[in-house]
Amino acid sequence: MTRAGSADTGYYYLLATDETYADTFKNPDHTTRGLIVSGTAYTALLSENVVLTGYDYFGTYKDGGWLFNRCDEAKSTLTVDSFTLIHDLFSRNTGLFESAEMLKKFAVIIGCGSVGARVALELARAGVGRFLLIDDDILKPHNICRHTHGMRDLGRFKADLLRKDILNIDPAAEVTAFRGKLENVPLSLFENLGKNGIVFATADDRSANALANALSSTLGVPFIAVGCWARAHAGEVFYHIPNRGMKTYGETFSALLKDAPARDTHGDYFGEADARERLHFEPGTSTDIGFVTLVGVKFALDLLNLESEAYTPRVLNDYTPYTLICNTNRPEIGGENAKIFPYPLYISRSIRPAGEA
Repeated sequence: MTRAGSADTGYYYLLATDETYADTFKNPDHTTRGLIVSGTAYTALLSENVVLTGYDYFGTYKDGGWLFNRCDEAKSTLTVDSFTLIHDLFSRNTGLFESAEMLKKFAVIIGCGSVGARVALELARAGVGRFLLIDDDILKPHNICRHTHGMRDLGRFKADLLRKDILNIDPAAEVTAFRGKLENVPLSLFENLGKNGIVFATADDRSANALANALSSTLGVPFIAVGCWARAHAGEVFYHIPNRGMKTYGETFSALLKDAPARDTHGDYFGEADARERLHFEPGTSTDIGFVTLVGVKFALDLLNLESEAYTPRVLNDYTPYTLICNTNRPEIGGENAKIFPYPLYISRSIRPAGEA
C-alpha cells in the first residue's frame, strides 16, 4: 500500500491507482508496509500485550470504512483519506488540460540546473507523465541561491535530485535520470518515447541546444530552448516545430555557432577577469531566472497540446518562435546590451529568425 502524510499530524493519505497507473509506485518515500487483517484479528492486535514488528501500521475494513493504527506502543489511530492521481491530484487542472492525455506525454529535459529544474517541476504539476532528465553536473554551493535544491543536496547529481522531486509531485511518473551529456545518451532511452512529447533544452551553450533541436527533429516532436543572458538581466525563448518549414536552432544561430568559443554562454560575463576563471558560472538571481523560465514553460505547454482541439493556447498564437524577455533594462546590471529593451519586464512579440516569414 502506498501512503503520504505526517507522523506529526497523524494525518495520512492513501494513494489509489486507477487504469492509467497499472504499475507499482516507484517512490520509496511514499511506500510503507501495512498489515490488513480481519475484524477479529484487528481487535486482538489493539491489545497492549501484542507487539507487531516488521510493519508500520495495521488495519481492517469494517462497517463500510477502513480503520488503521500505528504499530507504536500506544497503537495510535491514523486518520486516512484516499485519493486518485487523476481525479484528485490533478483536479485543479480540470478544464485547462486533459489530464488523462497529459499523463501520456513525455518531456526530455536537457540540463537540470536552475532553469531545467523549474521546467521539469512545472511540467510535472501540469500532468506530464514521462520524463528523461539529462545532466552530468552535481549540485555545488554556488547553485543553491538560485536552484530548487538546498544544502542537504550538495554533492549529488542534479538529474537524480530532480527525478526525486518529480516523483514527489507524481509518484507514478516514469522518470529516467541520465548522468551525462546528451551526446552520450544511449539510443535505447529514446526508442520508446513515441511522438507525443517535447524536447526542452536549457544548456549554457548554443551548440548543445542546436544538438538538442536535431534530436527533436529526429523524434518528430517540438523543441524549445530557454536561456538567460548576462546576470539574468534578460533571457530568450526559442521554439521549433518539425515539418512546418521553420528555422531550426542551428540555422537561426549559425553565425554565433560558427564563431562561438568552446563554452558559449548566452551573454557576456560581467565580472572581474580573475573571477571569471575561478567561478565558471553566470551570476543571476533566482527571481530573474524564474521569470524567464516560466515564460518558456507557457510555450512548452502550448507545444505539448498542439493537436488537442479542446486546449486553448496561452501564448503560441501571439508570440514568435524567438522571444526576448527583459528583467531589467538598467545597464548597471546588464551592461550596454540592456538598453535595447524599452522597459523592465518587456516581452518581445515581433522578432523572427532571419529568412522566416
